[in-house]
Amino acid sequence: MTIKELIRLDERPGWAPTWSAFHEAAGAPFFTSLAWIQSWVNMLPIGSPAWLFECMNADEVLALGLLVRSFDWLGGIVPIRRWWLHATGRSPFDDLTIEFNGLVSSPAARGIGERQLLDALDQNPMAWDQLMVPHAIDPERWVDAARSRGYLVTQSFHPCYFVDFEQLRAASRQYASVLTKKTRYLIRRARKEIESEHGPIGVKVAESGSSTEAYFEAMLALHERHWQEKGLRGAFADPAVRAFHLSLQRNADGTAACRMYRVHAGKVDVGYLYLFVWKGVAYFYQSGFNYDEIGRSRSPGYVTIAAVLEVLERSDASRFEFLAGENLYKSRLATGSRLLCSLEIQRPTLRNKVLNFARSIRRRLFATASEPRTGEC
Repeated sequence: MTIKELIRLDERPGWAPTWSAFHEAAGAPFFTSLAWIQSWVNMLPIGSPAWLFECMNADEVLALGLLVRSFDWLGGIVPIRRWWLHATGRSPFDDLTIEFNGLVSSPAARGIGERQLLDALDQNPMAWDQLMVPHAIDPERWVDAARSRGYLVTQSFHPCYFVDFEQLRAASRQYASVLTKKTRYLIRRARKEIESEHGPIGVKVAESGSSTEAYFEAMLALHERHWQEKGLRGAFADPAVRAFHLSLQRNADGTAACRMYRVHAGKVDVGYLYLFVWKGVAYFYQSGFNYDEIGRSRSPGYVTIAAVLEVLERSDASRFEFLAGENLYKSRLATGSRLLCSLEIQRPTLRNKVLNFARSIRRRLFATASEPRTGEC
């Protein structure tokens, strides 16, 4: 008999070991590991508690997930009641950007957990309008579960590029050989110019917690300087985001997964990459490049990423994930791509009808405003 439950996380003090063991057995991605999830839970604001979803069969865990509830006001009048899976719908907490999101499920329960979660939400005394699943890795499970209940599903797709090292090894190909001639030339020329002025290019990986934090701070300085020059805030501008990553780097699983790479030319930094390496997969989370000393025309970003990819190619890494986003450098350096999908699952409530009506009016207004005008020239 399948049992599902949705309870406040603080009512289940022993949740962490169960989550960690089940996540390990399920072979789930890094972004739902205890390292990431516990650091995220610790940063949640007062008033936004996490709720634990458990799906069990006797004493066997089938699926786990954490949800946060939000109220988003339509026109300051109508509250849209949302549940978020491993997210909050609020900045800066969602500036972390969870990827490869979904329930942690055993292979036998994939597809079952999603249906059971919708059951649990419907049976919960707190009424709800929408379930939000950002950057879902298996959207078809959610779509099937929602549509079987007559719920409306809105999907937003995000390209996600990667380098498949296992595929390259199976074909006896080197990574550089599969890049286009134009990309190879760009990297080769930039590297030659950098080395001629500053010295040989090398790659170092932080080997201790203290060196990881030192590299992280150096990356932050380069990253923030780049975005401030554009008049924008960088990914780590909010203190809560920085605190999250320091927490992540200092917990047991996070220490093993967080990997900081420094690429240098002689004594000069070219750039830093911040990766999560988990079960053979290297997730490229963030970066900082030394545009001031190296020069933008010498493409320190391409040189840094290519140098780290060469190191990973010689390791036991199976794949390098660029994570979601349509960027030219990702498509040029990748060997393949897939789609992640952000989902908005709507129950047939009056509030959603009002929301969808307001959205349709807004779309029409924007469409009218953007129509080409004809007349005098």
